[in-house]
Amino acid sequence: MTGKFLAGLAAIAISVGAAPLPAAAQYKSFEDACAGETDALMVKYACDSYLAERTASGRKLAWALANRGWGYFNTSIAISSNEYYAPALADFEAALKIDPKLNFALYGRGMVKLKRGDTAGGNADIAAATKARPDIARQFEKPLKR
Repeated sequence: MTGKFLAGLAAIAISVGAAPLPAAAQYKSFEDACAGETDALMVKYACDSYLAERTASGRKLAWALANRGWGYFNTSIAISSNEYYAPALADFEAALKIDPKLNFALYGRGMVKLKRGDTAGGNADIAAATKARPDIARQFEKPLKR
């Protein structure tokens, strides 16, 4: 698994024109990288790969979907494009179907709604996530660990 994982990370880094990230070696699996990586493209790649393995279920599956949703969301921000808001929203909603109390996904869904012009819906999701977890906004500097 580790060889496939590192080869995959190197391939994504090359495809986006970046040198392979030295930090990638710290992860032993796509699951670890999905939960711990901070670069938006790397999060998306690691979570895509982890989800493709079909080993995640329950809360781990919800977290992987939410982290990939943040990867999509942050990629849209980074490239100034609305292209990835729809898949981000789909991932956040899928995560919330699995774990309705996953405030990480609820906050993310609110952010996507705001970016797509649904101010009332976005503010409602963000308010609900913030009520349940007042410090939640600080946690979006990097993907959350499970």
